[in-house]
Parts: sequence; structure tokens; C-alpha cells
Amino acid sequence: MNIPVSILNGIKDNIQLSEIIGEKVKLLKKGKVHKGLCPFHDDKNPSFVVDDSKARFRCWGCGESGDVFDWLKKTEHDHFPGAVRKLAARIGMTIPEKEQCSEITDKSLFKVLYAAQNLYTGGLSRNPPAADYLKSRGITDKTCKEWGLGVVASGIVPSMLKRFTQEDLLGTGITAISGDGSVYERLRQRITIPVYSVSGRLTGFSGRKIHFWDSSPKYLNPPQTPFFNKSRLLFGLNKASASIRKTGTAVIVEGYFDVIALHQEGESRAVAGMGTAITVEQLMIICKMATRLYFCMDSDKGGRAGIRQLLPRLLDVISDRHDVFFLFMPEGMDPDDYIRTNGLLSWENALVAAVPLSSLLLQYATRNYKIETIEQKKQAAVRAEEVCRSIKHAPYLRQLLVDAFRKECRITLNLEDNL
Repeated sequence: MNIPVSILNGIKDNIQLSEIIGEKVKLLKKGKVHKGLCPFHDDKNPSFVVDDSKARFRCWGCGESGDVFDWLKKTEHDHFPGAVRKLAARIGMTIPEKEQCSEITDKSLFKVLYAAQNLYTGGLSRNPPAADYLKSRGITDKTCKEWGLGVVASGIVPSMLKRFTQEDLLGTGITAISGDGSVYERLRQRITIPVYSVSGRLTGFSGRKIHFWDSSPKYLNPPQTPFFNKSRLLFGLNKASASIRKTGTAVIVEGYFDVIALHQEGESRAVAGMGTAITVEQLMIICKMATRLYFCMDSDKGGRAGIRQLLPRLLDVISDRHDVFFLFMPEGMDPDDYIRTNGLLSWENALVAAVPLSSLLLQYATRNYKIETIEQKKQAAVRAEEVCRSIKHAPYLRQLLVDAFRKECRITLNLEDNL
């Protein structure tokens, strides 16, 4: 059986080609691409170009070109299955041995996505309700253009069917099949938000409803396609990755417009999950880029529930090189509200005052109550042991939490078994 296109695209989408090639070739950023001396011939002037947005390299001197799989085949003499498995291991993706690798591409579906994007963005100027909504969120025309925001009013399908088949539109999530078997346009009457991989490749579109009378979900994500896997993509990472790598810091928020507004106001390290709780795969991706993580959470019941979902996954991924903090938003405010109201400096000060992970874990163990009776201490010890055993790759954090708990509650945890 062939390895699915979704796996091959998942590898490409979660690996930055310039980072891989930069391990062997000195690259300098020149505009939107990286340039360096070609490793395949005696290059005197930099003629070797790496384009992360296309996930391709090319030498304009000798003509060598390809993608990340070709790079490993050419420089490390790997055959295709070996290159796939090596890159998959690098991002923590497992490929079953029974799968058989073949070089599969489907450029036609990418053409569908980019054609749809052109139509979506062109519709924004002709849709006053969508434009008014974006203005109400403080999103400028410049930001709309930079993030490729668009809108679907009456629909783009008739125009798209002049160039593509119905199967193409279904395969990219532009259309879907209803319960009665008819085909409908998924994002009609919605603001369209293009979703890109870290390398800058378009993978699909999310949509935000425009009208208050619309009873459908506020946001719609793309369906699972060969290009879109919501558990492995982080919204905004294509724009934030350079700042995250440079500063070693990532800011993780909950909403698409939180990310867009933060970048607009100068916080260029912001990313978000795909409308659902952050997954282990997403945490692994961000932890490879950053050593300092800030999670922005609501202060309400929903925010506390989000933390309960996040912590087990987080403790399973982080190492002692990671410092994690939690920024709780004032009641009734999202990150985009906060930064538009208070400005970038206030936002940066709020990050400085964020709650460390260690404090949050100790609060969970003690429940912020006085630990006075034996029963209270016993229950606190059980919770503390549960937390410490969840820490898989940060032994110093685990030991320091044990020491802090002993000082706080005068109990020594017994963690000798099964660590």
C-alpha cells in the first residue's frame, strides 16, 4: 500500500526546508527566499535558492532542484522510503513498516486552493457586512490583505467549475455533500481565513459566519484532506516561525482573530490551534522551535477546562529546557481586545507577570486551600504525585516540584516506583 499523500504533505508542512538545508549549507535570507553557495557544483556566487513558501530548492547554476525528500536523497544518498522515514522521525510522526512509499503529488488540488483564494479575496470589497465585521474587530485593510482574508457571498462554485471538476472541489473542502446527497458550498456567507503550513503552503480555508441570524457554528474548519490535518497545523505559524525561532518564545492563543490582531499590533510570536484544544503533535512542533511558551487563557470556567485538557499533554512533551507560563485574560476580554485596548507595552508587561507552570501545578495539588488536617494533606499528596508522575521528560522540574511540595505541606512524596 502507498503512503498516503496526507502523510507526505504532513511531513513537508511541519518541516521548514531552509532549516534542513541550513544544517549543511550556509543560507542568508534574501527577501522571501534563502540563498547560498550550491553544494552540487563549484559555486563561486550564491546561485542556490531555497523557497520555504514552495517547499522547494533550486540552483540556477547547475539546475539541481527538488523538495525536502529530494534533498535527503541527493545529499545523504537515501532512497525515497528512507528519506520519508528519517523526516517523519524528526517530527515525531510514525509510519507503519507495512506502508510502502511512493512519490505521490497532486498539483491540481493545490491549483484549486489558490484559485479559490483569488476569488475569496476579491469578494471582500463587495460585501459590506463582512467589511463592517472586520472593522469592528479592528482589522485594517492592510492586515486583511496580508492574511488573505476574504468572503463568500453567493458562492464561487459556478466560476470554479469552469476550470475544475466537482471532485476537485470536494477533495479540497471547497464543497461538501449534504445529507440528501446534494453538493453545497461549505463557506457561503462566511469570512474566509486561509490556513497555511509552516512552510507557507496553502492547506485549506476556515470560515467565520457573518450574520447574527445564522444558527450554524461560529467557525468552520476545513475537513480532513490530503493537505489539511488540524492536529498538526498551528494557525499563523507560517508568519510567526521566524520571530519564534529568533526569540525562543511562542505565544499560544485560542482564536484566529486573536492571532491576526496580535500580529497587527506588533506581537509577531502568536499562533493558535485549529479551533480545538492544542494537540500533542502541535505541542511537539512548537516545543522544537521555542523554549519559552506563553499560553493565553480565558479567566472563566471555559479557560479552566482548557487548562485541564492541556496540562496532561503539555507535561508529556516539555523538557527541562522549556519554561511555560499562563496569561489569564481579564474577564470578558480576548487577547485581541486586550492588545487593542491597552497596547503592545501593556501586553508585554502582562506576559512578564504571567503565572509559571510550577505555580499552577502546586495550586492544583493544594487546591489553594490550607493544608491542615491529615486527610487534607493526604489528598494533596495524591494530587501532587499524580502531577509529578505525568512529567515525562523534565526530571529537574519534577524534583523541584517534589521539594516545593515537601516544604509547603511537610510531606515527602514517594515516586520511586514506575517513574
